[in-house]
Amino acid sequence: MKYIFIIPLFILTTAFMVPLHEETMATPTCKTYVEWTGKNIKNVDLSVLGDRPHRILKPDSMATMDYLPDRLNIHTTDDDIVLSQDCG
Repeated sequence: MKYIFIIPLFILTTAFMVPLHEETMATPTCKTYVEWTGKNIKNVDLSVLGDRPHRILKPDSMATMDYLPDRLNIHTTDDDIVLSQDCG
């Protein structure tokens, strides 16, 4: 008999639950620079990034798993040649 009151209470409380940070779910567009592919990273003008977060990742380099939608990940070879870019 006591469960009759618990079930409607559960339904009412879950109906009013709203995600607190909906704006963090949106993924903005992330600009990559195709013209950098195949070039030595030392010859690339990184000043075009300004204050934008970025990181240069060589093979087998360790990287944090945190996701920053506007951060540019630049993947290079051991010889500093840009292979690819992605965001996150």
